[in-house]
Amino acid sequence: MSDPISIPILTPKQFRSLLANQTHALVAEFWAAWCAPCRRTAQELQILAQEFGEHLTLVRIDIDAAPELTEQYGVASVPTLLAFMNGQETNRVSGALRPDELRAFLVGVCDRTETP
Repeated sequence: MSDPISIPILTPKQFRSLLANQTHALVAEFWAAWCAPCRRTAQELQILAQEFGEHLTLVRIDIDAAPELTEQYGVASVPTLLAFMNGQETNRVSGALRPDELRAFLVGVCDRTETP
């Protein structure tokens, strides 16, 4: 198995630009540095990014650095994963997920377009 893939942390401007120009599914993890479940989720996402990288884009949004995005998308707890297609939110899940639950969420996102 290769090394985990680094998932970029985006600014609000970068996120809006990516969302406006996305060509396939996008999943954004809203997280915070002080959140222990967020750190576990990030580690799992880095591992899963190897499997899903061709089918979707994974990014991270720091809620403390981007409160306007947190408010815009109604993120009330972290970690929260938001899935987007064609610039529109298609699904979300909040809270600490087991690795199999996280993988199932990503499979569901890809199933809207294609299965990895």
